Amino acid sequence: MKAEIIAVGSELLTPDRLDTNSLFLTEELNKIGIEVVRKTVVGDNRDLLSEAFRDALNRVPLIIASGGPGPTEDDLTRETVAELLNRKLRRNDEILRYIEGRFRAGPRNARSQRAAGDGS
Repeated sequence: MKAEIIAVGSELLTPDRLDTNSLFLTEELNKIGIEVVRKTVVGDNRDLLSEAFRDALNRVPLIIASGGPGPTEDDLTRETVAELLNRKLRRNDEILRYIEGRFRAGPRNARSQRAAGDGS
């Protein structure tokens, strides 16, 4: 199987941050027989995110997004991908409980991360 990794975040386009997540993900995917054929870094821009995911969907059956979905207002990944796939985001309290337990984050920080696309 072939895959692409899309690293999301304007901070990854500066000289101050390295995208080490893609390296880790590539190594782990390779271990289970998945070939990473492309890596893309996209800033926090809805149109560019949509283009990156749309293009990747036309090339590979598996897309891994790294970064992006988080508790800040500039994280557009969830909404952009849901719109692209014509899916509605729905509140998922099970995801919220997992995030709170895993990171000991309060509901205020984790609330925006509990939205998941229908069928995900």
